Amino acid sequence: MLQLRLLELRPAMLLACAVIACPVQAEDDAQDDPGERLPDVIVTSQKIAQTLEEVPVSVSTLDGNSMRDSGLNSYIDAQNYIPNVAISLNSTAGTFAIRGYATATTNPGFDPSVGMVIDGVYYGRSQFLNAFFFDVDRLEVLRGPQGTLFGKNTTAGVLNVVTRAPEGTFGGGVEVQLNGYGARVIQPSIQIPLGSEVSLRFSGNWSEGDQGVQHNTYLDRGENNPESLSGRLRLRYTPDENAQADLELFQSRETMGNNAFQFAFLTDKMLQTARVYDRRIEATVDDTTSANYKAESEGTLRGVNASFTYNLDNRFGIPELAVTTIIGGAESITKAKNLDADFSPIPFIHDQLAEPSLYRQITDEVRLVGRGDNFLGFGHEFNFVTGAFLSNSRFTYSDIFKVDNLGAAAAYCNASATFCGLFNGGSPLPGGVGGTLGQTLGAVLDRVTALAGGLTDQQALVTIDQKGKSYSVFGQFEAFLFEDWALIGGVRYGNETKTAVAHSESGSLLIKGITSQVDHTTVRTINEEDYSPRAGIKWQPNKKLSAFLTFGQGYKSGGFNSRPLSPENLSSAPATATSVELGTKALIDWAGGPMRISATLYQTNFSNLQVSTFIKGDFLVLNAATAVSRGFDFDIHWLTPAHGFSVTASAGLADARYKSYPNAPGIAEPGNADTQDISGKRLSFAPKWTASL
Repeated sequence: MLQLRLLELRPAMLLACAVIACPVQAEDDAQDDPGERLPDVIVTSQKIAQTLEEVPVSVSTLDGNSMRDSGLNSYIDAQNYIPNVAISLNSTAGTFAIRGYATATTNPGFDPSVGMVIDGVYYGRSQFLNAFFFDVDRLEVLRGPQGTLFGKNTTAGVLNVVTRAPEGTFGGGVEVQLNGYGARVIQPSIQIPLGSEVSLRFSGNWSEGDQGVQHNTYLDRGENNPESLSGRLRLRYTPDENAQADLELFQSRETMGNNAFQFAFLTDKMLQTARVYDRRIEATVDDTTSANYKAESEGTLRGVNASFTYNLDNRFGIPELAVTTIIGGAESITKAKNLDADFSPIPFIHDQLAEPSLYRQITDEVRLVGRGDNFLGFGHEFNFVTGAFLSNSRFTYSDIFKVDNLGAAAAYCNASATFCGLFNGGSPLPGGVGGTLGQTLGAVLDRVTALAGGLTDQQALVTIDQKGKSYSVFGQFEAFLFEDWALIGGVRYGNETKTAVAHSESGSLLIKGITSQVDHTTVRTINEEDYSPRAGIKWQPNKKLSAFLTFGQGYKSGGFNSRPLSPENLSSAPATATSVELGTKALIDWAGGPMRISATLYQTNFSNLQVSTFIKGDFLVLNAATAVSRGFDFDIHWLTPAHGFSVTASAGLADARYKSYPNAPGIAEPGNADTQDISGKRLSFAPKWTASL
């Protein structure tokens, strides 16, 4: 990788130095001074500014300078530095797993299980992170249920992203990265003061990457190949020392090739059939795939948010008191999300949007934050957060499930034996013979069906229009009743209503045979209430050492499947997570250098776990019974005695398994039962060990 960073340049130098190599100075001169001390890490994971050692939560942080120094250009890269975290992100969706628990990207109708908070705004879909990786000040990952302060859909944890804010001085620059496989990244930024009270910052990102990482042998093209073009504008107004207002606008366009899958295994019959259409297809884990349909994914993200904070210090006898309100509006418009639905070079069936899909949200949060030396003359230090949250959202999805060629369909069904439901226990023709006949007779069959009007409609149309409203009130406190011992407590009450209008229609007997499609129009409403408590104790004898024992609960709302082929399994019930954590954080001196340590033991129990399942041609979210994740998280940062050298390391164990799931969908092979018992089996997206050095 070649990386060139040009920052804090005078205007006359900006263009010239963007082309040639110039001596440069980083925007933030505050670097670690090896051999002296570790700087304080300030986090806002409790919606109040605290040092990392004060926060009684398992939290890992990456500051923006470290992310840039390491050449990270995506959140997928960042996961390698954070224990017990797995991230997959594309142009229209994302999967974030913390401690083995995640919501898959295969069904965009469902909310994620990891909450995304960016500059104080909660985003209900993970793809919004695509617009915010560049010009980051700090990334915080909170592990475990965070329902009390962050509300619904935080059963696995929270990703809290803080972008760089205007600082009142002039500066700017550009960062360029050239990586392997032709990946390129250009990230410009400029900061302009507009008088003594107003400052503006613009930052952008253009990237395209990994051409050739995965090659489609049928289409002879690279798949995935994400491209991104993003811009963000932040305006800060500081009229006096007690008030601050921020306005932020962003827009991003994301595209990628959408045949991003790999054949791990094909039966001999299916492999022979597929090789009639593509002789280069391989059923091995390598850098190739094979699909005949030119699947693409394209999405646009945009939004605006405004925040205002006013200090009410010394009101009500509280030395530090502030009120904050944050209002945000955002939308994700998916213009294309097409898929080769048979996952093969056989021109059988594909899936495409009938019209652009929309996710839109409006949120408003008001909170009061306080801190003092004692509470009404009792005890010692204390802090609290209380407030209210409102949101409105809408999600629409309109999908066409279409058979491309009846001859190829017959060849595929002959090879699959179970997928089409036409042959029970075996197919009559060898794969090569069936594939050749299907390819030869395909045009004839299509011509025959074209003459028979009722058979020409070989497709299904499915749509859903989902609207949601929610509100909640919350409060949390931390009070040192004794000098070294603090009591932690809090609760959040939430109420959510979702209404969906689902529709499906098809005149194709073939589609009805290979999927669960039923003509229907269904209107359904979900109303849910939730109480998310938090309690614990903390021991903190000084600012460099703390230990905590906490109990917390999180809640993930129910939802509707985005492709309602039938009214069966249209919706899923809410899921809950309950966690117990025992952790410690310390700043110590080891072998002549300062070291920061953070370690947590945990156990999280899940009820009504939402699981993504592929059944009869569709990805559905169903409720499993119960699951458990137990293990530990560990981080260290050590400034060694050797000048200029530091060590950062992390490790995580997540033993995430189903406790009880006796009626899981069965394996799609001839003679197998419709269900199976996978109690005790590991969850998907759940690596047992993660480590970095």
